[in-house]
Amino acid sequence: MENSKSFLSSAEKTLCRAFILLGVLALGWTFHKAPQRAWANLLIDNFYFLSLSLSAAVFISALYLTKAGWAVAFRRIPEAITAYLPYGIAIAAISLFTGIKSLYFWTTPQGAANPHVIAKAIFLNWKAFVSVSLAAFAIWTFFIRKLISNSRIQDEERDVARTLKNRGVAAAYVVTFALSYSLIAIYWIMSLEPLWFSTLYPWFVFAGMFVNGFASTILLLLWLQKKDYYKDIGSAHYHDIGKMLFAFSIFWVYLWFSQYMLIWYENIPEEVTHFTLRSIGSWSYVFWPNVMLNWLLPFLILLSVAGKKNPKTLFLAALISFIGHWTDLYLLIMPPLEKSGPVYGLPEFFIFGGFIALFVLVFENAFRRAKPYPVGDPLLKESLALHE
Repeated sequence: MENSKSFLSSAEKTLCRAFILLGVLALGWTFHKAPQRAWANLLIDNFYFLSLSLSAAVFISALYLTKAGWAVAFRRIPEAITAYLPYGIAIAAISLFTGIKSLYFWTTPQGAANPHVIAKAIFLNWKAFVSVSLAAFAIWTFFIRKLISNSRIQDEERDVARTLKNRGVAAAYVVTFALSYSLIAIYWIMSLEPLWFSTLYPWFVFAGMFVNGFASTILLLLWLQKKDYYKDIGSAHYHDIGKMLFAFSIFWVYLWFSQYMLIWYENIPEEVTHFTLRSIGSWSYVFWPNVMLNWLLPFLILLSVAGKKNPKTLFLAALISFIGHWTDLYLLIMPPLEKSGPVYGLPEFFIFGGFIALFVLVFENAFRRAKPYPVGDPLLKESLALHE
């Protein structure tokens, strides 16, 4: 049956709306006091949830392409996560295209005259920035809508052909996503420091996105179980998704170390600026805890089999990763705009809280509009029968 009844109580919905209002007020106050800080917060928080919706689609695509059955039973969670995509695109279009001159040094007269920027002018220009962004928006929207539409239609038709179609859609999506997301990571984030570059950068941003995708799916799954959904999901499923969170947190730190070590070892002046800014001075108080939040703590918690199977420890690791990813994006985006040190206070708390509340309401609306299980998927029985 469909989730016609919301899993959120009236009080929870009211709380979400209150946080959205507080977030808007905090954002307005920040625009009044420090516009660049406001634009930076918009970029950080919207990119956080936009990437989350994209990572959910990558996860869904991976399930189709590998013919994996273990996660089919709760696939409707990542499907509902993708519902944030149009909101993320709309906010990105407004904030980036309006605030571009406040965020990106290369758009200013001083930046445009810089020899390093001039050398990259064929890439670092307004037309290319807008064209790549719009193309990415179109690609993501088209393929993700196809994935979700075929899944929902399969509930009614019970036709295995929809699974075969989605395998083709998934294959096309992951290829086009890899290229488009890499370019977006370069344009939206790396070009905040136009004199610096790294060939590992898009992979690093992707790794953080995917870790957060698993962390958020775990948090939502455990929350929905508290709401009397997915009672047949147990330790075997926890173990599998816990292994994914564990593995990709290691992949994140592998890329982090690879990028840091190579730049540190070569010690080329134009390459060290990124890490010099972040690892020396007051920014170092964010730089090193960032590694702990995104790798060390989840690694230690999930190292044992028991840690992955226990919903309490799994929740803790996922929550740390959820917070850690925001810290990671904050460290990637804010330092070139606030070189003197971290700027964090109630505005950041309420703006991020407002985005969380918006995401929860969007997720709830999408989740209740579909059946809790993809009943037409031929692998559903295998998923529900998964036991240790």
